[in-house]
Amino acid sequence: MRTIAACLLMLGIWAQAQEPAQPLKGLQDTWLEGTIGRQAVRMFVGPGRFPLQEGRIWGGYFYTRAWEFIPLEGESLPSGVLRVYEGDPSIPQSGRARLELTIDSSGADGKWTSADGARTQPVELRKMAKPPLFKDAMAHPKTFADPAWPITFTYPDSWPLKNSGTSLVVQSPDPFDMIFENQVECERGTRLPPPPADGEPPKEFRDGFYRTHDGWVATTRTVEFCDEPDSKCVAPHTRSNGRAIIMDADISYRAHNPWGFAGMAEAVGYLAIDGDRWAYCFDRVFDTRDRISLSPSVDKR
Repeated sequence: MRTIAACLLMLGIWAQAQEPAQPLKGLQDTWLEGTIGRQAVRMFVGPGRFPLQEGRIWGGYFYTRAWEFIPLEGESLPSGVLRVYEGDPSIPQSGRARLELTIDSSGADGKWTSADGARTQPVELRKMAKPPLFKDAMAHPKTFADPAWPITFTYPDSWPLKNSGTSLVVQSPDPFDMIFENQVECERGTRLPPPPADGEPPKEFRDGFYRTHDGWVATTRTVEFCDEPDSKCVAPHTRSNGRAIIMDADISYRAHNPWGFAGMAEAVGYLAIDGDRWAYCFDRVFDTRDRISLSPSVDKR
């Protein structure tokens, strides 16, 4: 009898282990990773938010070889299958590739179909935890230092950095963050424009920074423009190293996602000047204002 009981117990355990994952009854914010065809991807899908209509699904994904964000938007079919269309939402759905996904408690599988319907790829995804926030990801930092740039900064080693030589982007590896372009964008150049003549209004150089006859002024969280009469702009907070300086300013801006205007948001702008070269950064994610600083290569005379 003991042998029969043991066998029945083992069969029960085996049956429990083999029980298929159950489909999800209500879609929640979900992070996934796996493959489309043979290409590795990371994906986010969830209930749509403003400006999408209630009941719509939104999200996005990227191929990990390229880290280029691809928006997703669609609906849940009566069968429970999610049908989402990828790419520019302004293009009719008939002109976009689509994914049909069945999400369960362990992941998702389904099919990717090209816009013309001529090609399909299998989709196999497993659930993953939401990627760590910036402050947590900074447990493993990495330093950007390039002699061509007058700035340096630290960032999480799990975050990709793209440097074209004259522009760079530090991206969150979370496809949800990519919906809102939560990233740091920088550009560099040479030769600042001449200052305006005495008595002329300040001239905008980059978002947040305006050159005056004898210096610089910057926007604040309540002042968006510095070239209007009676503007309340202020001198930006400035750090220096010899003749090189780096200024920072609060910037309020109209945030957009692939579906349109998403509300007002705030960022920090940085402008570094080292002789005749400059670098400007628009920061939506860094945690402290001294995260970006002057490079050791600046002119310290």
